[in-house]
Amino acid sequence: MSSVEYYTIREVSDLLGLPYGAARMRIKRGSYPAVMFNGRCIGTTKRAFWALSAKQESVGLIWVKNMPQAYRDERQKFLGDASYEDCVLRGRSHA
Repeated sequence: MSSVEYYTIREVSDLLGLPYGAARMRIKRGSYPAVMFNGRCIGTTKRAFWALSAKQESVGLIWVKNMPQAYRDERQKFLGDASYEDCVLRGRSHA
């Protein structure tokens, strides 16, 4: 494998708090770009994962406080202290 930094499918499932199969299908469907090795999908790049996570946080699909601790710890490394939840319309959750 080259010097591409990536998360394995198992790591993605742990970060998102999803079953392994659900994480694998998100990568297979193209929600996250696949990292291929010997013709098999082994995970997704860290950069793409955090770009999509930041986008999902900004529209309210991911709430950091509800995510597993592993997600919150890794998030500090890649996104820092940025709060994307503040950009969500306040009345949205009450509608």
